[in-house]
Amino acid sequence: MVHTPFSPTVPQSGQLLQRSRVRFPSSWEENVFVYDLVNSCVPGIPADIWIGLHDHRQEGQFEWTDGSSHDYSYWDGSQPDDGVYAEPEEEDCVQIWYRPTSAPRSWNDNSCGRKFPFVCKIASLTIH
Repeated sequence: MVHTPFSPTVPQSGQLLQRSRVRFPSSWEENVFVYDLVNSCVPGIPADIWIGLHDHRQEGQFEWTDGSSHDYSYWDGSQPDDGVYAEPEEEDCVQIWYRPTSAPRSWNDNSCGRKFPFVCKIASLTIH
C-alpha cells in the first residue's frame, strides 16, 4: 500500500507492479472490498483512498487510469463538485472517503495533490 499524490501514471511509470493498474472498483462488492482492505491496514480513523478514476482530459468526463470509461459509480450526495468550496477549484481525482454525514464508502472528487493510499489491481497469474 502506498500513500502518494495521485496521477493517472503513478503506478505505471513508478513500476510498482508491472502488470498492475489502479482501476477500482467496478461493482459495489469491489468498492467495499478495496475500502475495507485499506482500512484494515491503516490504524485509527478511516482512511480516504484513491481509486484511479479522474477527469484530467475533460472536466466531468471521468475515466480510469488506463483510459477506459467507468460503468459503476457511487458518488456522495453533491459530488462530484470540482472543489467549488476549495481553493483553487480543481478536483480531478476520485477517492472513496469517510465522512460521518456521508453514505459509507461513497466517492468524492479531490485535488490530485493530496496524499492517500491506493490499491493496485493485478490480473490473476497463470501457473504452468
